[in-house]
Amino acid sequence: MQTLQDNLVTFDQLYVSSKHGTKAFLVHTPVGSCVLKRWASQRVRAGGNRFQPLAEYSALLDLQDVPNINAPIKITLESSGADYIYVHCGSNALTWRARLEKLHEHHAEQQQQQSIEQLARHVAVHVLLALQELHKRGIVHRDVKPSNILLASPTGPTWLSDMGLATAAGHLPGFVKGLDVAYVPPEYITAQQQQQQQWAGSSSSSGGWAGGACWQVLDDLPALAQLSTTAADMYQLGLSIYQLLRGSLPQQLTPARAVAGSPRRLSSLLHKVATFDWKSEIQHSIVNSEAAEFLQALLCKDPALRP
Repeated sequence: MQTLQDNLVTFDQLYVSSKHGTKAFLVHTPVGSCVLKRWASQRVRAGGNRFQPLAEYSALLDLQDVPNINAPIKITLESSGADYIYVHCGSNALTWRARLEKLHEHHAEQQQQQSIEQLARHVAVHVLLALQELHKRGIVHRDVKPSNILLASPTGPTWLSDMGLATAAGHLPGFVKGLDVAYVPPEYITAQQQQQQQWAGSSSSSGGWAGGACWQVLDDLPALAQLSTTAADMYQLGLSIYQLLRGSLPQQLTPARAVAGSPRRLSSLLHKVATFDWKSEIQHSIVNSEAAEFLQALLCKDPALRP
């Protein structure tokens, strides 16, 4: 990515909302444009996690010249300080998959599948290169997914973006709430026995988890510091490549209704994520033997056995 100086960046004010104290700007840079929102007394980076300390976020600026990584850039909009934003230089991986499907919709199924496999292979190679650079620097991305993988074309320049959840390996335990539940590695999920506890609004033990297990994401526990390892990124890469090959994650891992605000649905989904049989799923749904072997390694439940 090109390193940007403040004098190379211009911006247009889109709107100001006095109700929420929000300003929005359209930021123009030599490598693209994006929208930057600012809350009163709080800085927000487009594509980032606004609760991440700026000091930690600033360390990611060292990645600006690293191939295959769409690192944040630093610009100064006001005298109050700097903002860190992303400039999205392409379309995400699933968007390119949809375009390839449409392009080959009248062709033989085999030809369509070959183009999708080529895209998945291209993404895998370039994301692995990006992760290699991050991991060499002791950084875990923790949010590898198709929407954070940007491509200029199906076989062109490719970047891993959105460092909003990135952290130093072994530094921040667990996963913050912003992560998609389906992308939480199984080693971060635990079943806790709940005695005489019922679901909200239930008047009988049959409606709750009394005496059963409540599945939760392990978070903010010092004992989990060692779990913030590179193995989490490899698992998420496996999910991303599977999603590119198949078009979506397995139905069991994509709930029809939102799980936010529903402990019961969240616990049920986490249970499925933690116990899902990826070995059987890959054997039945991935035809390409090389791709299947690759996914089996990445989606291994034991993080110590992942590449």
